[in-house]
Amino acid sequence: MNRIVLLILFTSILSSQYSFGYDYFSINKPNSTSWSVNGQGTIKNTQISVFPRGIYAEVSITFEVSAEGANGIQAGDTLEAVIDFSLPQKSLVIDSWLWIDDTTIVQAKHLDRWTATNIYENIVRRVRRDPSLLTKSYWGDNYNIKIYPLMYTTPRKAKITYLVPLENNGDYVFAPLPVNIVNLSKTIGNISLKLFENDSDYTNPVVDNGMGLSYTEGTENNLKFFATTLSGGATAFAATKIKYNSNYPNKISFSQYPLKDSENEGYYEVSFKINDFLKMPKTKRLCVVVDYDSIYSSLTATELKQSVTEYLKTYLDSTDYFNVVFGGKIIKKHSEDWVLAKKSNIETAFSTESNYKSDTTGQEKLLNTVVDFVNAKDSSARIMLITSNIKRYKADTALKISDRVVKRMNTKTAIDIFDHYVFYYLSSTGGNFVAYNPYTVINGNWYYGNELFYTDLCKKTGGNYYEIRNYSYYYYYSYYSIKSNFDYYLTQNSQYIDGTFSAFDFQVSSNEGFTYGRYMVKNVDLTKVSPSAEISMVGKYSGKLPLKVQVSGIHRGKTYARSYSFDATTANNEGSIVERHWWGQYILQNEVSYQNQTISEVVDAAIKYRILCRQTAFLCLEPSLGGEVCKDCVDGVPLTQENQYPFTDGLASSTTEENVENVVKAYPNPATEKVTFEFSNTKNETVVIQIFSSTGQLIKTITVDPKDTKVEWLVTFENGERVPRGLYLAVITIGKKSQTLKIQVE
Repeated sequence: MNRIVLLILFTSILSSQYSFGYDYFSINKPNSTSWSVNGQGTIKNTQISVFPRGIYAEVSITFEVSAEGANGIQAGDTLEAVIDFSLPQKSLVIDSWLWIDDTTIVQAKHLDRWTATNIYENIVRRVRRDPSLLTKSYWGDNYNIKIYPLMYTTPRKAKITYLVPLENNGDYVFAPLPVNIVNLSKTIGNISLKLFENDSDYTNPVVDNGMGLSYTEGTENNLKFFATTLSGGATAFAATKIKYNSNYPNKISFSQYPLKDSENEGYYEVSFKINDFLKMPKTKRLCVVVDYDSIYSSLTATELKQSVTEYLKTYLDSTDYFNVVFGGKIIKKHSEDWVLAKKSNIETAFSTESNYKSDTTGQEKLLNTVVDFVNAKDSSARIMLITSNIKRYKADTALKISDRVVKRMNTKTAIDIFDHYVFYYLSSTGGNFVAYNPYTVINGNWYYGNELFYTDLCKKTGGNYYEIRNYSYYYYYSYYSIKSNFDYYLTQNSQYIDGTFSAFDFQVSSNEGFTYGRYMVKNVDLTKVSPSAEISMVGKYSGKLPLKVQVSGIHRGKTYARSYSFDATTANNEGSIVERHWWGQYILQNEVSYQNQTISEVVDAAIKYRILCRQTAFLCLEPSLGGEVCKDCVDGVPLTQENQYPFTDGLASSTTEENVENVVKAYPNPATEKVTFEFSNTKNETVVIQIFSSTGQLIKTITVDPKDTKVEWLVTFENGERVPRGLYLAVITIGKKSQTLKIQVE
């Protein structure tokens, strides 16, 4: 294990420095004399299921990939589909499946990344078999799946399952859909959805803002679902979320799971919105300022409108207020007063103005107009500036203008700035790329464009600055999504709409004990937290129930404090999934470590709880190579709590084939001269042992007579020559049962 981890660690260091993640889909020719990328293929027959549990939702996406639409493909070509995709922050990928044919479905083996990658690449180089490989990038929440072989006229079918943190909005929770994967297709097809309820906790699922969709009610595996279809077409799917009614008492989701054979130790998870917990007034006011010209960004005016309107619909309630001010030579206010944040009003505000322009002579006039509006109407509002303005102030001018804007305010009003400054933009005349990269250096810090002015203004007002950049003309047209970045930062900023606490505290305590091992599932800065922020956390406890959740804080001069207690009768009964959620957060926090011992522990935990991490991989192999056939897999149907997570002391075991754990023993391990395989309870069935090298090559096959209880492998190839030192995989098949063991030869 140590040798494997050392190699993984070295790879982690290199990749973390140089890798760059984005959504991308390509059809490759891995075995051609000149390895080539042949552009996009097609993703079709997509099915997505959503099943909320606790503070996460389980999402499964089943899809077919084909070479349709790719360039330079000929009949008889053996191809490889490669998809790079991103998932929401803190997602946990828990499984992968591959269809060998219409009836044979293989569930992935979960191996260390080094072993899995070598097996996959050796198969692709040497033989025409059926593997898929799913890995996590060393950068961000990005993933890669490779599927081989892909013939020109024959699609391949695969499935990925992951857990995504629910977004708790009090009365509702939201689960984002992975439409970004479907959008990678050459042509955009329909998406079939199955939205499952979870007893009485999460009910009435619908596509958020999915007006006009019809739903068909059904039941599978004793679970109620609602089915509908999202129609594809010429344009990509916009960011889409599923909305559930949340029926938790006091709008607090709390679950606990005791350790086996212990009533006083266990895991817990809790999620709530702070203003719900503290019963605070919720009215918010937000003034959106659009100082934007799409010529200076790869984000189009249509995309900006989509992102901002969805943001306002999602994070403002119908009792909140907003206004929009459009910049340019002529400054336009949507309204002279605050407007109720009804969805129809939000759509109207942006439909009346579609030709966004910025005033390249400066922004002080625009900011003064906005500040005057807020001063007159409500200085407790927040201002959000979205800009691609290329006007750059000199350093002393920038600081003076920010001072004047702040002094103009009756009371300090936070300004959040989303800077879409570009290094390259398209000329409005010739269609050529124009370099634009002026910068200022102050005390060794580089400020590009108007970054100095923006960061100084945010610092003085208590706002946040977000840079959303194109660093080269290549990324202007690439699959790297500026819109995805913009949407992400909008979501991050949503927690600050109604200001921040000047003091805040949050604790979970145990009666006659303590809590520890706490991980925040949502990134929240508790030193600068907003009433509308969501607290979502997992942890451990040692002591007697109940567990007490306490929250207190000072907001705009008023003190708030409240606590709730939960025992075994009042906490939600989500079972061992709570344990898995905790270990998922542990893995996410520690997979970035450069410590060899920590990475070793992460790999062990990831494989034990079947959670993909940077150092492991999901490898699907056809049955002849040791792949496990998933006889009970059904497209898009989540299993019940009892058989979806069959933990033994927290260990996630296979749900597909009967395992032969404790039936086969191999010793000594590590081995120098021979390995003895000893069997029990074989029921007179034939035993076949296949030995694979670390590159996936089958080097030895041993068939054991049903009457024998043990057999020796003399650490040799079929020709009798001794194998080199290293790691080997022994796939032991007993009838319909199978097991894979790692053998280290010294």
